[in-house]
Amino acid sequence: MKTVFFTLLVALMLCQGAFAQINYNVCFYAMEADGDDAVTLAEFQDAIQGADEAVFTAADADESGALDHDE
Repeated sequence: MKTVFFTLLVALMLCQGAFAQINYNVCFYAMEADGDDAVTLAEFQDAIQGADEAVFTAADADESGALDHDE
């Protein structure tokens, strides 16, 4: 559980804007590398070094194997 919390904390810190507000569009498109409007596990792990697959799986609400913009 500590690993999941730490990974999410690091992800949020990386996505902070200039005014310390999180811009989720920037976060999403910073991770989404191939232009298909979905973040795969590989893209997620590339964006957040050491990211646990359990964090990705928990965020993948529709269990599609990728995170879309609404997840």
